[in-house]
Amino acid sequence: MRRLVSGFLLGLMLSIAGATLALADSGEIPLEKQPPLPEGTVITTQNWQQYKSYMPLWMQIFFEGQYAFKLAPDQQVVVGPPTRKPFPKAYGENTEKYSGQVGLRVQPDGGTVIQNYTAGLPFPHPTNPNIADKLLWNLWYRYLPRVEINKAINSLLIDKYHQIFRQVLFNDYMRLAHVSEPGLPINTPEAKDVELGLYLEVIEPEQSKYTVSLIMYFTDPTRIQEIWSFVPSLRRPLRLSASARCAPAAGSDATTEDQKSGFNMLLSETTGTLVAHKMTLMMNSVKPDHPTPIDFADSNTLHVWGVDKGISWPPPPSKWDLAETWVVEGRRVPEKLAGYCYSNRRMYVDAQDYHLSGQELYDMGGKLWKIFNLFNRLHPNGYGDVFETGSGNYQANVYDLQNVHQSVTEELNDHSNLTNTEVDPALWSVGRYASPTGLLEIMK
Repeated sequence: MRRLVSGFLLGLMLSIAGATLALADSGEIPLEKQPPLPEGTVITTQNWQQYKSYMPLWMQIFFEGQYAFKLAPDQQVVVGPPTRKPFPKAYGENTEKYSGQVGLRVQPDGGTVIQNYTAGLPFPHPTNPNIADKLLWNLWYRYLPRVEINKAINSLLIDKYHQIFRQVLFNDYMRLAHVSEPGLPINTPEAKDVELGLYLEVIEPEQSKYTVSLIMYFTDPTRIQEIWSFVPSLRRPLRLSASARCAPAAGSDATTEDQKSGFNMLLSETTGTLVAHKMTLMMNSVKPDHPTPIDFADSNTLHVWGVDKGISWPPPPSKWDLAETWVVEGRRVPEKLAGYCYSNRRMYVDAQDYHLSGQELYDMGGKLWKIFNLFNRLHPNGYGDVFETGSGNYQANVYDLQNVHQSVTEELNDHSNLTNTEVDPALWSVGRYASPTGLLEIMK
């Protein structure tokens, strides 16, 4: 009898394994089954463990309080209704028009290169093979405006004694290729071979004024980005070495690899691994809604958000979404891992619009090093649509758990966050804000 039962169990196990293998081979990755989590649920530091299956690891860490950074007793999660985030119309049209021709080439070292990409979301229905790599390319080519500026970004650098050093930054970010905006060309004629230009300038403090970082991305996805810096004391631009990608960006706890709203790895040198397809908690509806400004230069705002307590956390009436999420890990290919900053990054990607809601970053010894998260709200793109893809109108945090530092960045001051048609025509200038020669015009 025991032998019959053992044989039955073995057969059942083989049957389940075969079904799982067939599912994987078919390319389908179903959504994980989880217990219900009703709207209105309040999660606190006392009851959080019963809801941990919906929490990213970084959120569990803050609730558990094992590190210096932890939630205060009055900080909590309130589950709200899901946020609907349709693609901007032109981006959706380009997705439908061009995604069918997009492919992926796997390189001998394990990295991938996208093929025949024009505009829109490359893989609107990602499946195996190489589903994790397709998800990373979706994250890379998520919707970004043709031009977006922030006149005054509050960037707070905070040490373990809660002392705050404040910088004020100006940015001018441009999507110059693969553009999805009505009436604009997909590829900007005056920006040959350039996909993106990220221009970031220090406004305050006075001693750092005119310090500028410019990152140039190219339409060739295998080409390493160029990093330029304007140094006021030298009054000239300098091109930085590619090895500087692991250096702190703008004096913060983020690196160049964490730019572009948290993910700036060169995908041709990256391998992806799918960890889970499930529902997780993420902040998609920071209150008050756009266009009400939330100014982190104000000490009362810092207190209400809990920055003076150790964790920046959206206060009531902000509510958390229960959102479909792809949990993906990204690692540099082994041949190029030596001397790199991270052994692994685990990312939580919104399956609706492919913005990055948070991630955990591991050092080269495999130990958890940093946490990065984004708290977002919808805002207009200047062409009658709204969007929320980790580009502007968010509050971002980087926590260095090992060195007990944190960086808090706020782009929620809507008097200064402008996109596309709202932006002064002079700030659309590719030559001034998306090329090294434009850096020569600083301090003139």
